[in-house]
Amino acid sequence: MCDVVGVSFTVGPACREFAVYDRAHPRGGGRLRPGGRLGLARLTLLDLGGGFAGDAARPRPLHGASAFTLATQVTSVRRRSDAVDYYVNDGVYGAFNCVLYDHQVCRPRPLQDDAPPSGPPATIWGPTCDSMDQLCEGQLLPPLQPGHWLVWDNMGAYTLSAAGTFNGFPRASVCCVITAPLSEAVRAAVGPLSPMPEPAIQPTQLPAEQCVAEN
Repeated sequence: MCDVVGVSFTVGPACREFAVYDRAHPRGGGRLRPGGRLGLARLTLLDLGGGFAGDAARPRPLHGASAFTLATQVTSVRRRSDAVDYYVNDGVYGAFNCVLYDHQVCRPRPLQDDAPPSGPPATIWGPTCDSMDQLCEGQLLPPLQPGHWLVWDNMGAYTLSAAGTFNGFPRASVCCVITAPLSEAVRAAVGPLSPMPEPAIQPTQLPAEQCVAEN
């Protein structure tokens, strides 16, 4: 038997009307008070549910969003007198599906951030040439060229897990990174790491021409 300590609610990620949150809030609707009448202990926990940003949300996006940072490379640039368009190698059919499905607002920062923002507002587009493949607009960025990188923080929740390969564009690769201070803290907590055992079956390296012929 488990103890009931609270309640949760969600209005969904598409909600943009503040009054809906007020009506759904368990305390505002009197839904935290009946606990005593039902023989339950005092309810002390309120799970905010969905519809909030990753830093104030239900456990999955709360812990998952900040765990991943997405890096996209600029593939082409279109400049106009009053605006600039940057095309990158991931879009709404890939890791940025959160823009379509969860109405997430994604904002980039340049990897080479030593130059101050200048020039007209920028619109960032995905790679598919689809008019829906727009990641964000009105961004103030330093002048970028093909090959430059844009970094997107808090991209761990509801992003890569639902990514597809529309128009043949591959899903983003995942690289595990840890800072030196955190690495030392982990080693101090768990002790020396044992080497990974050798796999029971060793992979066989095929000649390149054989790989092409078989594929």
